[in-house]
Amino acid sequence: MKKILKKVRANEWWKPKAGFLFGLLFFTLLLTKEQLSFILFLKLFFLSFITLTAIGVLGHLLNDLGDIEADEKAEKSNSMAGLSITSRLLILVLVFALASVPWFFLPVTKMSFLLLGAELLLLLIYPLKPFRLKQYPLLAIHIDAMYAFAIPAVLAFYTYRLYYGLSFPENYNWILFGWALFIGIRQIIYHHVADMKNDLKSGTPNLALQFSPEALNSYIRRYVVPPELFFGIAFFLNYRAQEPVFTGVLIGSYICLFIPVFSLTPFKYFPQHVFGSFKSDRFYSHYWSIISLVVLSYSNTWFIVVLAAVILLFTSLSAHFFVRYFIVDFCIKNSKDFGSFVVNHSIYFFRKYILMKDEKASREGFYEDWLDGQTRRKRGIIAIVNANENKYTETFVRQHKKLPFFIHYYFGSDFPLWHQHDGNLISNNAELLSTKKTINTWLQQDEENYNLKILAEHLQKNNVQLLLCEFGTTGAKLAGIPELTGIPMIVIFYGYDAHHDKIIKENLEDYQKLFQNAVLIIGVSKDILLKLKNLGGAEEKLYYLPCSFDNELFQFSDHSNNKPVFLSVGRFAETKAPHLTILAFNEVQKTAPDARLVMVGKDGGGELFEACNILVRALGIENKVVFKGILSPEQVYEEMKNAYCFVQHSVTTPLHGDKEGTPVSVMEAMACGLPLIATRHAGIAEIIEHEKTGILVDEYDYIKMAAEMLKIIDNRQTAKQLGYAASQSIKNNPLFLANKELLTEIIERHKLK
Repeated sequence: MKKILKKVRANEWWKPKAGFLFGLLFFTLLLTKEQLSFILFLKLFFLSFITLTAIGVLGHLLNDLGDIEADEKAEKSNSMAGLSITSRLLILVLVFALASVPWFFLPVTKMSFLLLGAELLLLLIYPLKPFRLKQYPLLAIHIDAMYAFAIPAVLAFYTYRLYYGLSFPENYNWILFGWALFIGIRQIIYHHVADMKNDLKSGTPNLALQFSPEALNSYIRRYVVPPELFFGIAFFLNYRAQEPVFTGVLIGSYICLFIPVFSLTPFKYFPQHVFGSFKSDRFYSHYWSIISLVVLSYSNTWFIVVLAAVILLFTSLSAHFFVRYFIVDFCIKNSKDFGSFVVNHSIYFFRKYILMKDEKASREGFYEDWLDGQTRRKRGIIAIVNANENKYTETFVRQHKKLPFFIHYYFGSDFPLWHQHDGNLISNNAELLSTKKTINTWLQQDEENYNLKILAEHLQKNNVQLLLCEFGTTGAKLAGIPELTGIPMIVIFYGYDAHHDKIIKENLEDYQKLFQNAVLIIGVSKDILLKLKNLGGAEEKLYYLPCSFDNELFQFSDHSNNKPVFLSVGRFAETKAPHLTILAFNEVQKTAPDARLVMVGKDGGGELFEACNILVRALGIENKVVFKGILSPEQVYEEMKNAYCFVQHSVTTPLHGDKEGTPVSVMEAMACGLPLIATRHAGIAEIIEHEKTGILVDEYDYIKMAAEMLKIIDNRQTAKQLGYAASQSIKNNPLFLANKELLTEIIERHKLK
């Protein structure tokens, strides 16, 4: 059965269409004043089920028939491909016959035949040549919405009223038509966004390829959602005289799902939505039917069976799990925050309106933070997303947190579902989170897609105007966010995410989507931008901006009179090759026994830290090499002040082609005035001019590096000149001096206004 439903793509039309039509059926039952006959209802339900299913299948078969060539180009499955012409005609005739059978048992009028004829005509001219109206996206979404939603809704409701002998003014049909039409337009736009990749491959016209996600999002919120809400309320108000209490409950439920009235977020005139996921759709698919059946069950207990069937057909176990989530986890997660919110605001209002104090006195110790928050909000609200919460080496991320905007910080190694203040967006309860993952696995749900929508909803709840993704791998996971929300995305590539062969292979498809959806792609070295361009990044979207560092902390000083202490700072990662720095120093100490090597840092994703400790012991120089481990930026600055020269032997790894970007520690050392000896590697060679602002040697040539280290020991004047020139080159370069201001201007230019 599952294979058959998948073959005709029933998931695309069953819940959004069937749920709405059955909601109309149960609503009609409540409008009849006669004694409810369960047998009579079952007959209508059964006939409706056959008609809906058969017409739905017929529509998708006709679409597949017209899309055979396009689906072949997009490498997309097609139920009609591979069948002979005779087989195709036979299947279509059989399905059409099945769809026709119920109408021999249902009441029909001229109006019924007119609606059925219009439905069949649109089913044919929409996908098939010579008309093939789906080639014209703007026209197609309206035609599709009519035959998939509006006409079936009017036909079904008209037939239900005939069946039960109910008569209402004909203008009621037009209100229902308008309601279903706007629901359909929204759903068809969702479908265009979801099918964008396939349509791009096949060359099929697609609205989402002509207009940006931001534009489509704005169009839906401004021109589709408001009339959808208006027609929905108008439909129920027409029947307030027959069922005043019941229609009032339905209208209230509908509005609460449509607009988050009970949300702690500010009221929104145009509700936010995620493409393919809008809370009102839950009302159409099952809440309407469930509310109606609960009321019907009071009149006839047999409807409890139907209620159970609707719950099984139109809801999922994951939804029921969230009942438990809401009762248990949500209350635990928010009770403390809510209590704190009530207490703090009560104190504030008491001081301000009872004691008549000014704003500063009313907020006391929180005033400065409140004022800073207000200033930042006026500047804009952005989200920074990263794999790590606060990794010690990622000082550049900490610099970005100082940007003059109100910042929401998201993180998570598997998926950034953790929020700096709200915790895990699904659940902070480990047991519930584990249960949710188990259920997702059991139901074969796409966990990444589910997580993406959870994050998208949280971003919109917080009115985020721009997404800043740290590292290309994070951006790859979130490449669908602009499509879902219309929120612009900027991604920063730092090194391994652009160079490491394995990383590129794993993320290449998502990178293509990222290149298409991101408004700007920043590389911290020109070498990275060249690689991204070769991977398919559009040149007009690529932007060079090195990492930022704390130029107020790392100040210039003369190191030429210090003892011969060489300093290395950074992760013990393969690209930084700390073992080659040790080998170079080992050569140095043979000639200059007073020299020392200080190494700051520790982990790097491998076992190099311990391997380097082993190497130092094997070389017998453990008394001359000091491993400092992880230090704060302030402690690193102290080490730089006491050092004589900075060394960095970065390499391109031989197995995976991995490279660095532009190491922050190199820029910090240059700013401090340390003479610097490094390799001609990626971004390092872009900011150091050989023999003017530093010394460069070839990668892997640790013997040459050792020779340069000995030269710098013997020539303190050269050390002084190189250090001064390095500091001037960094501090007079706007890319470093005004890095924060440049990134701020970029965000201002691209964020939602």
